[in-house]
Amino acid sequence: MLSSTSNHLLDRPLLLLIGSFVVSIVGAAQASTDSLVPTAHPSDIIALCTHVVDGDSLYLKGFKPQVRLWGVDAPERNEQGYGAAKRALELLAQRQTLHCKMKDVDKYGRWVARCFSVQTPSIDAGDTVGKEINRALIDEGVAQEYCWFSKGFYGHC
Repeated sequence: MLSSTSNHLLDRPLLLLIGSFVVSIVGAAQASTDSLVPTAHPSDIIALCTHVVDGDSLYLKGFKPQVRLWGVDAPERNEQGYGAAKRALELLAQRQTLHCKMKDVDKYGRWVARCFSVQTPSIDAGDTVGKEINRALIDEGVAQEYCWFSKGFYGHC
């Protein structure tokens, strides 16, 4: 039988080994979750549209900044056509899952983006992106192309 002093000395290397193992496991777990931490401004987001503000702005579930549709200029609240533009965006986006691709962040902190309806993929098709909301509003005539920003991207300048 070993004395209590030698028993204590045997425990120290074992404790150091266990401590090193725990530190390495915690480090590995931290490294694997670093990629899961969301960035302040991801370049893409797929989420449910929870609220349409007007004819060119909306909110996405779980995403705090307002999303401003890039290249779209819809009538303001006090302008003719405001109601039609807002209703058109509601029909296209409200309670729909959208895939929004960030183009910029404006001076008001809004996320300026191209947004697409998300279709449920079929077994054969891998593409889940549907109709572009921005283009649809312009093509329907309820909004104009914001040529200053779009530089004619949608072909209506």
